[in-house]
Amino acid sequence: MNPPLKLVQERDFGQKINATFQFVVQNFKPLATCLLYIAVPFNLMLALAGLYLNSRLTGLSDSSDFVKYFSSFSPLLFVTYLLSLVGFVITNLTVTSFIVEYEQGNRAITPADVWGRVQGSLLSGIGAFLLALLGIFVGFIFLFVPGYFLAFCFPFIFIVIVRENADAFSALKRSVDLVESPWWSPVVGSILLIWLLFFESVRQQIRSWWSTFVLLMMMVLIVYIVSMALAVPGMILGFASGMKLGTFNMSTTYVILTIVSNVFSTLIQSLIPIAAAMQYYNFIAQKTELADAIDEIGKDITPRQDLREEDF
Repeated sequence: MNPPLKLVQERDFGQKINATFQFVVQNFKPLATCLLYIAVPFNLMLALAGLYLNSRLTGLSDSSDFVKYFSSFSPLLFVTYLLSLVGFVITNLTVTSFIVEYEQGNRAITPADVWGRVQGSLLSGIGAFLLALLGIFVGFIFLFVPGYFLAFCFPFIFIVIVRENADAFSALKRSVDLVESPWWSPVVGSILLIWLLFFESVRQQIRSWWSTFVLLMMMVLIVYIVSMALAVPGMILGFASGMKLGTFNMSTTYVILTIVSNVFSTLIQSLIPIAAAMQYYNFIAQKTELADAIDEIGKDITPRQDLREEDF
């Protein structure tokens, strides 16, 4: 049996990648069980609603048909968007709740343990996610760079909410504070990358944001590639159905493939919040080490002693 993974620890980029996959391998069965019980039902409802909407789009020929369609099914569209929002938040809260249970020494984590944490964090999670989307949107609209910056600060909101019992506003502020990089980090890092090699102080300021950016973008790329691979059979069936190929019931097969793909995609998507958690614990370890170093400096100072005259 592999030893438990130490979460609060400083790690370089490669170690964070390895820790992410090590955590998944060590805890695949209980984590997958929790996701199947808690997160997958919401994502399946979303997938089925999307399939129904797509089926109604078939046969629409002109713009007026589309207007009538979306006017008639606006309540269903609203439900679809709501399911998408709730499903995303619950998936992230499920993974982060599992991680926090693991950190506290629970090695027999059940869906009931995780659901208890998810329930207590759901409203804060939805509120924080909506505020994060609003902040990112406003940042992109006005100056672009702040939105780009915030997009890679806010992935920590869910673990902050679960682990630190924070509300929505506190989670957003805490996430930005953890990164400790200025808002112009994306511009300076991308445009002046070679120049920065000669300026240690500037590189230190933007390092946290860029390490988060590269780590999460790599995980997003992995998730995207795997999800696209899972979607290929459904895409082929959809194409074959459109070309009137085959004699079996394409719609039923397509629905089954979509459901299976959705289940596996939910499991694969857990890589992103796990990687974000590893970066979070890395930041916590850095701050803890700095605080301990400051304490040690204070302890090394010899206290003043008043000497009596006869001691001279």
